[in-house]
Amino acid sequence: MPQNQKVKSQLWFITGVSSGFGLSIARKALESGARVAGTTRRPDSDGLREVAEAHPDRLSLLVDALRDDRARGEACERVLQMGPPDVVLLNAGFGVFAPVEEMEMRDVMEMMEVNFIAQMDVIRRCLPAMRANGGGVVLVMGAAAAIA
Repeated sequence: MPQNQKVKSQLWFITGVSSGFGLSIARKALESGARVAGTTRRPDSDGLREVAEAHPDRLSLLVDALRDDRARGEACERVLQMGPPDVVLLNAGFGVFAPVEEMEMRDVMEMMEVNFIAQMDVIRRCLPAMRANGGGVVLVMGAAAAIA
């Protein structure tokens, strides 16, 4: 390889980077030299702000990008403009904890939108670019991991 040719760093697309597993994995990916595009509802969380300050050139935040089709489309388009993702980590999600008869259907529908529809949509939008690039990894963090 010619000396002046740069090696392109890995691109991780991580949903839910404000805290927990998403933040920890984003931090490790950035420390290894990767670029991270991450979705968040809380861009001002302490841990995320610290990571963003440490890696301003390799962390791109996509705020509240999973709750509707238009926002997901825009977020995925921004990621794909950075290049095909090498890793898509579907980490964002939440639960509705109540007796079934007391659940509000709007809460259940929002949970389904984020935990299922958004994940399928992100995969659907990213997979063609990943295939064209020769592959990649899609990881899904389940609710059991979050509860544990």
